[in-house]
Amino acid sequence: MVSISDAHADHTTYRAYNVSAKTGEKISDEALLQQFGLTQDGFYALARAELAAKYRAEYKEPQLPAEIHEEYMEMLNHTLSEENIRQAVPYIDPGGDLCIVVNIYSLAGAGSHYCLINLTGESAPKEPSDNTEIPPEEPESTG
Repeated sequence: MVSISDAHADHTTYRAYNVSAKTGEKISDEALLQQFGLTQDGFYALARAELAAKYRAEYKEPQLPAEIHEEYMEMLNHTLSEENIRQAVPYIDPGGDLCIVVNIYSLAGAGSHYCLINLTGESAPKEPSDNTEIPPEEPESTG
């Protein structure tokens, strides 16, 4: 994993390179995922579930004013879209966990940013089924 921070543009760019330590050859995403017992569809479902949890933790929907709710849902839908999930790049971190670099759409600022998410470490979710759908969470009652 290589991260490049640009202080002038206030963002970080990530490049993931999966290379065999034994052969020095590039490892395909499919081969990488097989090491974790995942199919491509299983990987997408797992990535979507963890990305949904990260988005909700970062933006805390129930604490948002009602007038921002529509934009929140639009950005959440972009973040969890099939197109965005299919662009997630898997890699293995130094601890041996499966992680991803993925775009998360934001309510303010540049409109989106890349983040790193651990899919198989202690804090990672259990693998969902290949057909898992992540419905938007309903705001909690604050009264």
